[in-house]
Amino acid sequence: MDFVKTRSLSKGEKLFHEKDTSTDVFFLRVGTLLVLKGEILIGQVKPPTFVGEMGPVLNMPRATTIIAKTAASLDVYDGREMMAKLTIQNEMGTKFLRSLSERFEMVRDRVSEYQYQYLMECMKILAILISEKKIVDKKLEFTDIKNIRREVELMLGQSMARKDAVEDCAVLHKMAKQHGVSDKFEQSISARFRTFELIDLKPFKLPRSDSFLDFRSGAQSIAEKIVILTRCLTEFQNLGLSRLESEITLIEETMPFPAREQILKELMLSVYAKGSLDDFKRQVTEFDRAVKSLVEETGHTDMPLGPIAKKFNLDEPYFKSLQTKWKEFLMK
Repeated sequence: MDFVKTRSLSKGEKLFHEKDTSTDVFFLRVGTLLVLKGEILIGQVKPPTFVGEMGPVLNMPRATTIIAKTAASLDVYDGREMMAKLTIQNEMGTKFLRSLSERFEMVRDRVSEYQYQYLMECMKILAILISEKKIVDKKLEFTDIKNIRREVELMLGQSMARKDAVEDCAVLHKMAKQHGVSDKFEQSISARFRTFELIDLKPFKLPRSDSFLDFRSGAQSIAEKIVILTRCLTEFQNLGLSRLESEITLIEETMPFPAREQILKELMLSVYAKGSLDDFKRQVTEFDRAVKSLVEETGHTDMPLGPIAKKFNLDEPYFKSLQTKWKEFLMK
């Protein structure tokens, strides 16, 4: 099957937006693309792979936004024609299903990561409640709460297997009951996350390829699972959870180096300008030297500046400012 045309993307250019209507299917030959649901970075895709295949399979608008992380080149196919011609037996049909399967695994992994991000917040809440109860029951000083909380968090972390979020969530509720803070824990979780519930990922498995009756039914089976999981990511975005470290890294690798450097430099100037002039000059010199060393060491400017931000104790404000710029970038 011949492609209709080719399309080239420059770094940061969008291939399509979430909710766009289009039946085109793309085959990525060169470059790396980012997949987003709302503001959540699901992951990145590299060649050779199909992109934009969900729309024609399910006859629906785009479920995600695709942005070029690097310059990219893609073949463009007519999605309707492709759906009519692909079969399980031909090579392109096999590649198409493989691309869908890879996308399924990528989305499922991201949902799992965010479920544990949610659990970590729940664990912190539980650790505070248990620590406060221990202080009251044992008549300890409230100045000891940090050390007690650290011990409790370690205990709770060790109690979770980190293989199934739903099962680990049940473990936290069991621990809350054992320590006599079950009601307070339920109330705190409800106040923070309202009616949110984790999704059981066990039923979300790829069907065996030999179970497909034909190409279309196989593609639809995988695509429908992807849609459900992708919608889950919207719920996580609404919870206000912190971004995953892997997302921050992808954002840094995508945003222009000068823009990231400027963010960090402005933060540094705002902090150290309050001190002595000598200290200010020393920090500026050290900052410029650290950035120059990073660029020279790696040979390119795609490396994250997070380590440098951490060196100057600016990692939290840097990541916050970076995400603000990222939102502005997505709105363009």
